Amino acid sequence: MNTLETQLSLDPQYVTGLCEANASFTYGRVRSGIRLRFSLKLREADQNLAYGLQRFFGVGGVYPRWQYCVTNRAELRRIIDHFEHFPLFGRKGERFSVWKRIYQMNGTPSHWLETQELIAQLGTDL
Repeated sequence: MNTLETQLSLDPQYVTGLCEANASFTYGRVRSGIRLRFSLKLREADQNLAYGLQRFFGVGGVYPRWQYCVTNRAELRRIIDHFEHFPLFGRKGERFSVWKRIYQMNGTPSHWLETQELIAQLGTDL
């Protein structure tokens, strides 16, 4: 960890703006239902920012090619809380709202039909 990395402090509104442009709210199917994922891919030159996001949210990890990612269900609550207080707008905000509804349904087979309808509503680029 270098000096810049330890000094980086992110403003919540800046984080929302960065996510408006670069974040993804995605999902994957697993045997037990749906697994949600929040991720943001950055350039190598912005690697300090990836670690800054990890410290800002206090969850998730930084993976190869400087991708900040959160998949743990309990940790995703921190992501949701942030965007409830500092909302996204436009298409990204709409996608977040649907992704959050899937989270609230717990991604279980008992909600499978409603989850499928939400996924269809979003198309393939959730």
